[in-house]
Amino acid sequence: AALATSGDLATLSAAQIAAVAPAALAGLNVADVAALSVEQVAALTAAQVATLAASGDLAGLTAAQVVAIAPAAIASLPAAAFSTLNATQVEQLSGEQLAALLPAQIAAIPVGAITGLTAADITAMSPEQVSGLTGAQATALAASGDLVGLSAAQIDALAPAAIAALPAAVIGALTSQNIDD
Repeated sequence: AALATSGDLATLSAAQIAAVAPAALAGLNVADVAALSVEQVAALTAAQVATLAASGDLAGLTAAQVVAIAPAAIASLPAAAFSTLNATQVEQLSGEQLAALLPAQIAAIPVGAITGLTAADITAMSPEQVSGLTGAQATALAASGDLVGLSAAQIDALAPAAIAALPAAVIGALTSQNIDD
């Protein structure tokens, strides 16, 4: 049976939310999902997040709710869910959550928020993830010195707009290893 309203959900614990069959969540709408507590959102399984994402019902998630999503469920989030994050929230994403991000999700993170990533966060990204960086994001990260440690594979994966946005200081800091590999 489907859950009827957010009122029905409000009474459920995080453990109970995790036990709800994904199909039972199909009847919810954007407002119902947005009414979930951060603890309840953190308990959603990957299958539940995928069901809600497929129906567009994750559009109302707050940034705090997005940061609470389990790493296994991150890939199910629409890229637009990341467009509301600020730098502090991006900084709070765990290594496991960051590793699960898709390039389109990375591209959706606002320029002011992308600076929540550290050089270590960026160097831990796969080349595919780095390919999601926009020119404006690359400029912001380069200004804070967070792109100097990129590997050759990561540099190769940067979009032309991101390469063009790199300041001369970052290009000059590239080693022959970065360029030749």
